[in-house]
This record gives sequence, structure tokens and C-alpha cells, in this order.
Amino acid sequence: MMQISYELIFEEKDIFLQDSKGRRIETFQKSDFLTGGGWYNVTEPLVNRFSKRLVIKINAPIEVFLNFKAEINANVKGATANACARGAIANANAPGAIANANASDTIANANKAGAIANAAARDAIANANVPGARRMRIHGARQRMPMPDTR
Repeated sequence: MMQISYELIFEEKDIFLQDSKGRRIETFQKSDFLTGGGWYNVTEPLVNRFSKRLVIKINAPIEVFLNFKAEINANVKGATANACARGAIANANAPGAIANANASDTIANANKAGAIANAAARDAIANANVPGARRMRIHGARQRMPMPDTR
């Protein structure tokens, strides 16, 4: 039996939740997530019943902070994904996208050339997974180089 997962998608005009089959379940107001600092904050109470099987996608040039264990993806130039809770994973999936691992036991991945991964906490990991991706370590965090091409 396939387990249904959910995607919380941030776009230029909308924020919505959809299931793994692409069916829109709920639409949110930007004010549900927008902070006074101009960035977006996703907390578990906002998406409580979906949080255990949630992937967040940022499809607009905005900054989003994830404050529970899940995966967050920066999919366009100018998007920043922040993993701020133990076990969270941030991915930068486009040139000019940024993934930050901001807490212990978080991971930031740069998955495209021109993407950036930063580890900004002790025991956080920054990975540059492809040639041309960049990673940076701050405060004793670990970093990994891209795997060699084995073809």
C-alpha cells in the first residue's frame, strides 16, 4: 500500500497544500506564514496533520524557514530553504538557489551547478552534490565534496 505524502508549495501568488497525486487540498494566505521580517516561517502547528509526510517546495524567490523535521526545496534562483530543526533537510535545486542547515543534525544539499549549501551550526552538514555546486561551513559544521564521476 502506497503512503500518501503531501507538498506545501510556495509560489509567487499562492501557497497551497497538495497530495502526491497533485490534488489541491488546502490554500493558505501568505499572512499564515509571513513574518514581520519579510520571510516565511513553516511551523508544525500550521500543517500539523500533514507534517509527518510533508515536502516543502519554494517556487518563488523568497526565503522560507522550516522548524520541524521535513524536507524543504529551493527550486528557483533567489529561493532560500532553511532547515532549522534536527533531522530537517534543505535542498537547493536550481542555480542561484540556497540551502541552509541552521541547526545540529540538519543537512543542506546543493544539487545543481550554481546552487549553494551552507552549514551554519555545529554538527550540520553541507553537501555540494554536483560539480559547480558550492558549499560553506560555519561553526564547526561538516561539509562533503561532490562524489567523483564514475562513468
